[in-house]
Amino acid sequence: MGAHANDRANYPLSDITSHSSQPLEYSDRIVSAALTSSGSPVLPLNDQLQQPQSKPKASLGFAAKSLKVLKVTPDERDVPVRIFHEKSGQLYYIEADSVPTFRIDSAALPDPIQFYESVTDLGEKYGCVKLVIVQKNSNEPHSTSDLNFEHFWFKTRSQYLDEPNSLDAKILNFYSDLYNFFTNVKKVKTFPKVPTIEKRTVNLYRLKQCVHLRGGFDTVCQKKLWAQIGRELGYSGRIMSSLSTSLRSAYVKILLEFDIYGDSMPPSNHKIKNKNHVSELGLTPVTGPLTGDGESETLGKRGAPMTDEERHPSKRSKLEEFELSDDVYEMSGINRGFKRIKDIKISKNIDTHSNDNSDDSTIGTKPCITPLSGHDPSSWQYFFPTHDKDSYDNAISPVYNIKQYYDQSQMVKQELLKRLGLSKINSSLTQMTLSDFEKLFFQALEADLSDIEIDTAMNVSSVINSGRLCAQNLDNTKLENLLNPWKLANVPLSDDSLLRVLDFDMGNFTRTTYDVGMLLSVSAWSSTDNFMPLLDYQHIGGSKLWYVIAPDDREKFEDFLRFTADKKSAISEIQGSGPGASSAPGFKDSELFNCYVENSMSKESGDQNTDGLDKYEGFLFPKLTVKNLPSEYQVKPEVLELAGIKTYKIIQEPGTYIFKFPKAYSTTIGNDFYVSESAYFAPRSWLKYVQEGSKWLAENQKLVSLHSLQFLIMILLYFDDTISKSLLIGMIVPRLENELTDRIHLKNIFPDLESVEDKFDFISDYTLSSTGLFKIVLTLGENSFNMTISEFLNMLEPMEESNNWKIFGKPLKTFKIVLHSYYSIELLNTLLDGDVAKAQQLLKQYFNSPVTVEDELNIVVAEQYPDRRMPLEVLEEIFQKGKKDDDYSTLVSTVINDSNLLRAECKYMLDMIIIPSMSSDYEQKKPDLGQLEGKWLIDLPVSPIAFSMHDLKILRTKLLKLPVTFTEMDSILDLYNEAAQFQQVAEHSLSTNNIKKIKLSYMKSFETPLDRACNERLVKAICRHHWLDTYYELFVSVDPPKETIPKSVPFLYKMFNYGLKFCYQEDIYKLERLHKKLVLIQDVFKRIRKIVKNIRAGSNILIADITNILENIQKENIPVSRSITKTFDRIMTAVEDAKVEKNPLWKNLSVNKQYIDAIDRLLRQNSVKAFSLCGRFNGSKDDQRLCISDVNEESVVHHQVKECKSWTTELNKCLKRQKITNILTLVTACLDLDFDCFTKRGSLAEKDAKYCFCRKGESGTMIECDICKEWYHTNCIGQKGSKSTATTNSVFVCSLCNINSNTVMSKRNGVNYGDLKRSVISSLSLEIIPDRRVLQTLFKLFEICLTFKNQMEAEIYENGRINTAVPMDKVKFYLRKAEGSKIEFVDLVGPLKRYCHNVDEAKFAEYRMKEITVVTNQEHL
Repeated sequence: MGAHANDRANYPLSDITSHSSQPLEYSDRIVSAALTSSGSPVLPLNDQLQQPQSKPKASLGFAAKSLKVLKVTPDERDVPVRIFHEKSGQLYYIEADSVPTFRIDSAALPDPIQFYESVTDLGEKYGCVKLVIVQKNSNEPHSTSDLNFEHFWFKTRSQYLDEPNSLDAKILNFYSDLYNFFTNVKKVKTFPKVPTIEKRTVNLYRLKQCVHLRGGFDTVCQKKLWAQIGRELGYSGRIMSSLSTSLRSAYVKILLEFDIYGDSMPPSNHKIKNKNHVSELGLTPVTGPLTGDGESETLGKRGAPMTDEERHPSKRSKLEEFELSDDVYEMSGINRGFKRIKDIKISKNIDTHSNDNSDDSTIGTKPCITPLSGHDPSSWQYFFPTHDKDSYDNAISPVYNIKQYYDQSQMVKQELLKRLGLSKINSSLTQMTLSDFEKLFFQALEADLSDIEIDTAMNVSSVINSGRLCAQNLDNTKLENLLNPWKLANVPLSDDSLLRVLDFDMGNFTRTTYDVGMLLSVSAWSSTDNFMPLLDYQHIGGSKLWYVIAPDDREKFEDFLRFTADKKSAISEIQGSGPGASSAPGFKDSELFNCYVENSMSKESGDQNTDGLDKYEGFLFPKLTVKNLPSEYQVKPEVLELAGIKTYKIIQEPGTYIFKFPKAYSTTIGNDFYVSESAYFAPRSWLKYVQEGSKWLAENQKLVSLHSLQFLIMILLYFDDTISKSLLIGMIVPRLENELTDRIHLKNIFPDLESVEDKFDFISDYTLSSTGLFKIVLTLGENSFNMTISEFLNMLEPMEESNNWKIFGKPLKTFKIVLHSYYSIELLNTLLDGDVAKAQQLLKQYFNSPVTVEDELNIVVAEQYPDRRMPLEVLEEIFQKGKKDDDYSTLVSTVINDSNLLRAECKYMLDMIIIPSMSSDYEQKKPDLGQLEGKWLIDLPVSPIAFSMHDLKILRTKLLKLPVTFTEMDSILDLYNEAAQFQQVAEHSLSTNNIKKIKLSYMKSFETPLDRACNERLVKAICRHHWLDTYYELFVSVDPPKETIPKSVPFLYKMFNYGLKFCYQEDIYKLERLHKKLVLIQDVFKRIRKIVKNIRAGSNILIADITNILENIQKENIPVSRSITKTFDRIMTAVEDAKVEKNPLWKNLSVNKQYIDAIDRLLRQNSVKAFSLCGRFNGSKDDQRLCISDVNEESVVHHQVKECKSWTTELNKCLKRQKITNILTLVTACLDLDFDCFTKRGSLAEKDAKYCFCRKGESGTMIECDICKEWYHTNCIGQKGSKSTATTNSVFVCSLCNINSNTVMSKRNGVNYGDLKRSVISSLSLEIIPDRRVLQTLFKLFEICLTFKNQMEAEIYENGRINTAVPMDKVKFYLRKAEGSKIEFVDLVGPLKRYCHNVDEAKFAEYRMKEITVVTNQEHL
């Protein structure tokens, strides 16, 4: 595989889952420096943020070259010295406390690795070298940047200017205060549930911080920033349509009142926090540098790494003389870890932070119980392995693109400067001297700013999964830039880099990574992985400050870090460690405490820890812990100077390179927004550090990143002759001899030991160091253990009672033992003999032995994928390696091509959903149905997703036919399942006409595909509902229409056309009513124009026409010009005055006109309040209208008399020619609810009981209904007679219970309640009334009927439907009274009778089965 190392550079790689403060004492000097700096005038820093965004996409309009960022410059006293460097032939500049800086013309620029090799003497002395490439005839800095700002999305970690325990305590106090607010201030009994989004609890603390940083709740709502806040809370991918609503709702529900309450409290000043350190300033000085005995070549007890005291006793005793200083600060979230292959970490049972190649949601996987025997190594054997994500890169990590992150960095910068007392000069602060920036940084560490989150991205992969979002803009990059040797992506695998022959990239050396930071973004102290050189390039933004420790001071600095950690740990134990927030009773059992635990900082750690003995159960050996040095400390350089450790400072500007050399330590601090890229490379001079670097990793209990011996062998066999083969052989042969000797010894003891060739996990579980070319694997059940041959032999113990061996306290036969070899014995012996040429030939045969595609595929399927699809990448790798000269290969090639075509189609579909949903203006494009309130007849857009459920179904069918799988395929299948379920929900909401669910489905259609027809039906249903609301306001509601509804004729025409477009067939009558109104409006307007024309011409006009027009305008609420109605009113007033003057009685005709509308409205609403106002209309003494008997001259009021007589005739028809007094007597007896109310059977004394339809007491002959058990008078249920003719096999069932009978009561004299109500309402407009007693009786009769109807409806109905919980006795009680009164309450009684018959059906079925005759009328008795 080493021969094809260059080819692997183009493989798809894994995704990136991979409050005011005290002013600074020197602020005046910073202001002065900023305002008096030479050059162009100082511009506000946030000018760019204030520019209008004219382009819709999130990243368009991001001008990287015109960013206004803070720049740090060297102090004026630092005058660089220019020195000629003989080895490189170049001049370099060096300032006090800095490193050499080379300024080389771009035309004379050497290869990066050649330049590195030429300055190794300087690098070994200073630790770093800076390179500035000078562009001829250009003021622009050198740039190889090809970042695609449009698609460069990344996750960040949250850094804090405080130590984790202190920060955890502050967060815990926040949750405790919130709990106290709800329990003690609001005094709620049930605490509001903390919302869960995407299966995790919302981080309330971070939500509050994000909202406050953007100006508060109102500002976030006005600017529609909830979606961006959602991304900052780690909700990425396809943003659900409810995300913004959910976050806003959560804030209103839990945090908004808490904010208001907090604002009402006195503000607290941010004071300098107490670090609880021992002394005020500095370390106690010592004479001379710290010295030690060097690195020990031996291990501690049982082969474990030696402790620091064992390795450096003299250094430890020297450090004991020091006291911990206030100038040593601990930060949170700044540690930079080393990447390792996820599969190897799983095999070691070490926590991982991703589940698969595309995982983006898991904080840590569960430990693997079966690391080897059940492990599937297929994810790395046939293509590039997946490296585990950083422990900080988890589900709650914020997601940004470059533009969004820049905006965020400027807001954080403004907040930091404001809290540090620099808010007044924030807009004018564009540059700062190095010493001032250092003071600013350490002042920020001393101030209480731990609530400010500094989002920082570290180790962001340069290629994101599937190539959908890549950091490199390959479309717009020139060829020369792609091939530029200074392009960092080309450096790791360049011709001069030994990484070209790396067989397995366990340390992510061949891929570049990006850092994206802001003001005070910090990368912790770190050395390079395996002491490999590193090249860092600053792409855009402000500068970055480097602190560098030279290689010679590495050991002293590591001792200093350990000493600092031990001292702080001791102080914490004395003072009490961990969060100490006082909590109210019940807090730890509350949801808020669970929310704190789930989002606690303690879950994010730079260490990758494992605990327990799960994997090693049966081995009796404790697990090791993979951890980092305590590097999350920031120390003032002068403090390190006192400890004899020299600190060098570098200011890295955009367009400059920093070479970091082996064994050097460095930390970086962002001066403002920046994007940088780094790449490892392996020059020849690094060979001397290979073994030392691996040993350093093992001693610090870190997984090794490469197998040094295997790597040296690959260099020997595959690299050119420029490297001395004798040097390599001298490094390889001694170790090879030892391993082969151990193997011979092992074979002598166990001649039948099973041996296999393997390349996976050659790392000792004993020491975490490389096992070399061989490893022993002990397996017990599902657990296994790796060790070197020598470790295995040293741990063997003879058993006393037999000649057998034991290990881990158990007989050796208990375990399965296998010897694994990295290479064949023939190859190793050839190397031992020094025959390099033969070894090369053997290795090439091993890697390149031709195997047919069919044979290799059958093997892989049988071993790895017997019952599941094979990943497409594995199939492509097999096809690439195997023979391709048969028909089977052609078939495989066709499958690969078809799969890639479908993969491209899948990407296209996913991009149409994912990319738009992540853009900043996406939320503004979606309609907000909540904002339609108060607006009328708005056309809604259909979902913009360019494909439908039908297209998705076709693609799914094609995918299911494939024999392979890929990430996009899984995403499409998941999307189809989600869309299919969504389709059912949408269809169900439409079928049930549930408008709330219809609206939710419509909003979701902007995120999930839906059939076009269904989508259009959703739009139509919502618009129809909107139209019906408008119709209700204009035509149904008794209240005046809402003020927001336009009251104009054009709006009615728009409403008619809108209804034609969206209304259903069942709404035709409503459209007809609207159409009739429009026709009436046209007729009224036509008649108005005619009358106005006659008035102007002096012609006669009919008063009846004007009266009719005014009545229509008032009745139909026709929008007519106010001047027209005023003119007509004046005419009618003049006419009325003339009539009164002619006949004084005329004025009494309109005495009640002004009161009609109020009582009319109440009567139509069935409100009994109307009867308190009806004194003027019920014929009483308060009714001042003329009675027909008082009119002598009928000719004068002929029309009014005619209307009175006509009304009397209609009333007689309504009463069926019965006397109204008789009807009133019957209704009073039957519908009385004061003395004849419903009671449970048997609760009244018999003398007070009332029976039958007539509601009278016991009298005459009575009979009991077999179903309802009510007693009826025989005279009331049929013909008169006293003798019963019923048989013994018959039962009496009343008409209410008889499902075959409507009623026994005669309908000939029944009075319809609706007709009665219309008679009452029409009497209001009578100007001359009939006999006053008739009106008095009529109103009394209607009042009793209306009261009864309202009571019956309230008791039996609920929301317009029969309440089935009401007892049947109660239902039939009201029906019996209604039947007896002979008042026909059709709308209520009809449904109740059908309901009773349905209930009684079972009883009649029983009668039929028993052949019992049902008797209802008395004539059958």
